[in-house]
Amino acid sequence: MVSTLDHAEALRQANEPGGHITLTDLNRSNAWRSQLADNGIVEVMDRNDTAAYLLTPQALYDLVDAVRERDAEIETMSVRAMFEARKHRTDVKTGSELREAAQESLARRLTMLHEVLDDAEDGE
Repeated sequence: MVSTLDHAEALRQANEPGGHITLTDLNRSNAWRSQLADNGIVEVMDRNDTAAYLLTPQALYDLVDAVRERDAEIETMSVRAMFEARKHRTDVKTGSELREAAQESLARRLTMLHEVLDDAEDGE
């Protein structure tokens, strides 16, 4: 598997002169294939705008893997932050007590939402 840094470098190179091709060149020749094989990615330009990126199957798999890894890291950090924020709480609830507290919280939020909607209707 190619590292994320290698893909970042390939993306950077794809945005440099010679790292991209035009739609016309894509249609007229197959010289871009060697660039795609070397870098795993080629930027396709339509005039001065990026029209697409061509990726090799492996580059796509690596990109998806990298996104999944970042998602897992974000989830881990979020859970860690949640536990850190709540570490000094002493009002831990479980079972029916937790269920009742959750229902009360939802009821309060529903009431607040209704108040906002009622205010919006009154303002029309």
